[in-house]
Formats: sequence, structure tokens, C-alpha cells
Amino acid sequence: MPEIRVGDSTLSYEDSQTVQRMLREVAPLTSRELSDAVERLRNEAYARWPVRKYRQGQTQRVPHSRDLISTRLTVYADTILASVRCEASYTYYIKSWQNGLQGKSAFVTLIRTPAQDRAGPLADRLAKELANG
Repeated sequence: MPEIRVGDSTLSYEDSQTVQRMLREVAPLTSRELSDAVERLRNEAYARWPVRKYRQGQTQRVPHSRDLISTRLTVYADTILASVRCEASYTYYIKSWQNGLQGKSAFVTLIRTPAQDRAGPLADRLAKELANG
């Protein structure tokens, strides 16, 4: 019997048509909850993201890396994927003492670690909601 695994939870199903029907019915609720979760994470990261002040002689504002933080929600046939990402090519190299980062990577401290901490409990809760109908 095919299965869908989410965190520590497993959802078994009889055929793909059952899964397709279930996703059509449940996807709006699940996608809304995932969207809210990644948007909260994005807003928290944006608020604490280190930003350099303007340099002397700079006449126009250039986008900061925090302006390039975005969220994405993708629904596949059997998977709903939610993510927060920063489009700046140098994102992984940003380290700062601003906003309590203590010289650590902004991406790791503000996006990756909180996302990993929240993903398991969120996935388990959504899987239980799906299983209970």
C-alpha cells in the first residue's frame, strides 16, 4: 500500500485518485496554514536582518538583501512545499553582530534554524489533521 510520510507521521492510501481528491479538499486549508507559517518566518527574519547604512556619496537606494527575502508555496500532486528564501547571491556570506546575531550567519540564524525547528511540529500537526479528516 502506498504511503505519504510527513515528519514522524505516515499517511497510507489505497490509490492515487483518493489522494488527489483529498488534496483538492484539504489543500486550501493546508496551503493557507503553510502560507501563514512561512510568512511569519519571513517577517521575523526581515525585522532582524542586518542592513548596512548608506555610504557617503550614495545618491540612490539600492535594494538590501532583506528586500529580497520571499516566500514560495508550491502544490504538487502529492506534496505541498512551502519555503522562505533570499534571492541575494551573497546571502550565505552575510554575518553580523547586529540584532543579536553574535557574528553568525544571518541566513542560518534567522531562516534555516527557525524553519527546521518549526517544520517537524507543523508537519506532524497537519498530518494528524489530514488523517482525522
